[in-house]
Amino acid sequence: MSDPAKTLESLFGPLGPNNPLPTPLSMIEHPAVDALVDAGADPNRVSGEHASSLLIDACIWFPKPSVVWLLERGGKPDLQDKFGRTAAMCMLLYRLSHQAADGEAGLVEILEQLASHGAHLDIAASDGDTLLKVSQKNHQAQVEAWLLA
Repeated sequence: MSDPAKTLESLFGPLGPNNPLPTPLSMIEHPAVDALVDAGADPNRVSGEHASSLLIDACIWFPKPSVVWLLERGGKPDLQDKFGRTAAMCMLLYRLSHQAADGEAGLVEILEQLASHGAHLDIAASDGDTLLKVSQKNHQAQVEAWLLA
């Protein structure tokens, strides 16, 4: 059997702390991504024009199991992008545009996961928006009720 780290190096280049995890985490088997992290890839590396973490991207684009996987592998839920938005904030703002099948119940499930992994749900973005304000603006009644509970 071939060495998974060597296979990953052939696909993504040298592995180590300066190499990000591949953004299309949702398209890769988790054992392969496990090997990347085991080889030193940083699940909290910030990149892109918005200076977002992979967890922020996952909360917008990726299936729920990928979000949970990142949290379990050390993803920091309170990292903020250049606008001061956390993974939870970006999820409320953008996830349903890309993962509509999740519905509000799916947003609450991810919020529960983020909170159980240490997310501080009271962090305001640079513009002063909070999770509660965003849930109210977006008419996300289930999210609002969960935040107030």
